[in-house]
Amino acid sequence: MINMSELSNFEIEKTVDFCIDDDTFESVQKRDWEEENPLFLSLEKWYNELQPISDYKSLVCERKSFISKFRTAPYKPCFFSLIMHKCRADVEDAIIEFFCRNYGKSSFNYELYFADILSEYGEDYELYFADILSEYGEDAAQKAINNYNPDISDDLKKRRKEEFKAILTKYKEGYSVVRRGAFSKNEFYYAETDYYHNSSKFMNVRKYFVSLSDLAKSLIMICQIVICLLLHYRLIKYQNTMSKSIIGKTGLS
Repeated sequence: MINMSELSNFEIEKTVDFCIDDDTFESVQKRDWEEENPLFLSLEKWYNELQPISDYKSLVCERKSFISKFRTAPYKPCFFSLIMHKCRADVEDAIIEFFCRNYGKSSFNYELYFADILSEYGEDYELYFADILSEYGEDAAQKAINNYNPDISDDLKKRRKEEFKAILTKYKEGYSVVRRGAFSKNEFYYAETDYYHNSSKFMNVRKYFVSLSDLAKSLIMICQIVICLLLHYRLIKYQNTMSKSIIGKTGLS
């Protein structure tokens, strides 16, 4: 066993020119990115300088510019996620319009979709019905169904709508979620959520972020909800226990 008093005999040699106490997690992260992934810094710069978007034409122009800028990078799938995160409700109508005009221009079945293979299916599948539902809610999702009208056959259009309606129905009936976060120095940060209805997964959503702090905030929000529910449960249990204890001591029945 180490004798703690003997530690004073060791000499510590300073091998770095900064103190960790003077640093932050974000600044350490930034140095790592600058050294190992300069392309990601370009993505971060684009996001930070992104101007508000509130109409369809501006959204299409920004997407075209984004794809051109990051043509050789694996960032195209994260465009709409980052736009929605940055512009929030301001871009909602434009997002729905883009989806209604463009989603489904191939025979790919939405129900087989998993986020980790999204890039295999090209630009038609950058934006999903699940993205609209999870970000903007049931009314926005219904609006997307009502206005869904891409340049595809009527039969395929009908089948797409039925798929969307089935997802929305399960969502309304109640669901549970499994959420996880991940990041890679070769890619980006993301939080992925699987939605389950009667123990069967019916929807998957992946949201992308340009900073670890944004990812953490997204995950912490879920953790806070769980913690509040646990505390509420424990408080009720404690109150019931105290009530029984008081009744027992006073002889009440």
